[in-house]
Amino acid sequence: MTPDDPSPPDETSPSGPARRARPAWLLLAGAALGLGLATAGLLETPDGDALPADTIARVGTRTIRTVDYQRVLAGVETDRRGPIDDAIRRRVLERMIDEELLVQRALELGLASVDRRIRGELTGALMDSIVAEADAEGTTEAELRAHFDANVDFFSRPGRLHGRTLFFSASDRRPGPPAAERAARALERAL
Repeated sequence: MTPDDPSPPDETSPSGPARRARPAWLLLAGAALGLGLATAGLLETPDGDALPADTIARVGTRTIRTVDYQRVLAGVETDRRGPIDDAIRRRVLERMIDEELLVQRALELGLASVDRRIRGELTGALMDSIVAEADAEGTTEAELRAHFDANVDFFSRPGRLHGRTLFFSASDRRPGPPAAERAARALERAL
């Protein structure tokens, strides 16, 4: 449509009402689709994200076990010398989550391989874990005897040696047998 042409615009022309209606329809369809997907994402709980029965929380890829949470709660209850309410339980869980986040960040920064104190704590904890696991398994008398027999040198004290100092003169000024003879007799007595 031009100012000189009084004819109405063609509906199929690029500047017609059909051209203006198409973007509005596409915009509404896109918004409806996005809203539907967002709602489905919020309401959906995939089985992969479900917590195992013995887990109270998940922090990243790690989990906080219910037994650990109950142990910490029991310690707090003992310290307070009385029952604890839901607010304290919530605070304890939040502290455990914060601690796990800090541990994960420290590991990301490589503090376990850089800081000597942390390395010592980790190796000590691992050794305690190994000992506790071995204690839990139990050992039979036959296994202990076999281990002792295989490592008897480790479990026995080294033998003791007693020595005496012997002095020999380099010159042969003494009366009697020659020095070599006297040395041979002294060696026989020592053995």
